[in-house]
Amino acid sequence: MKFALCDDNPNDLQQIRDYLLRYDAQADWKGFTSSKELLSAFQHDYFDIVLLDIEMEGMNGYQAAVELNKLQDIPLIIFITQSGAYTIRGYEVAFRYLKKPVEYSDFVRAVSAAVAKCSPKSIPVAGEHGPIFVRIRDITYIEVFSYKTLIHTSKEQYQVRTPLKEFEVSFRGNGFARPHNSFLVNLDFVDHIQKSILLLTDGTEIPISRNRKKAFDEALFHFLRR
Repeated sequence: MKFALCDDNPNDLQQIRDYLLRYDAQADWKGFTSSKELLSAFQHDYFDIVLLDIEMEGMNGYQAAVELNKLQDIPLIIFITQSGAYTIRGYEVAFRYLKKPVEYSDFVRAVSAAVAKCSPKSIPVAGEHGPIFVRIRDITYIEVFSYKTLIHTSKEQYQVRTPLKEFEVSFRGNGFARPHNSFLVNLDFVDHIQKSILLLTDGTEIPISRNRKKAFDEALFHFLRR
């Protein structure tokens, strides 16, 4: 999941960036200082969620949002503005609306709603009688074992061909993190940590590698602060 942040005020842009990285330390994002830059980026790239200031020089954010809504794949737009002048019209082209100065709690609510709307609710896996759809929120962890990718839920285990890295990218923003090269964990199921061992609520023990410990601890810390 990719974020575009657009604001012609450097301080406001930095604040939104800081909020996003506080929300998800591994967030995939790019910053833009004008609507022109933002629209130009969409010609060769795609962003799932756009955090967009309205009051900007030249083409304003509302005008940019109208153009973004003409795309075949329309991103979710969260307006950020000092004025309420566009509030009513804004909801024609935007998913949420944040008023400056933006409070972190309001930011979290808006971005969490956008991530939930963008994210797949389930993934297909091969079953004995055809595809089975596994709800992402039911996945406790995914591991690579003997060149196989195994999806674990509290009740079942499924084998798939999808690389672990692909799941990591797809689930970004959904509360998953990698404590080890061979594991991707749903942070909702973390019970506690004992030195270099992560214990899940079902009793599963997962190793925390030295080279991933700092990033994992940071991801868990930000997840728990939401």
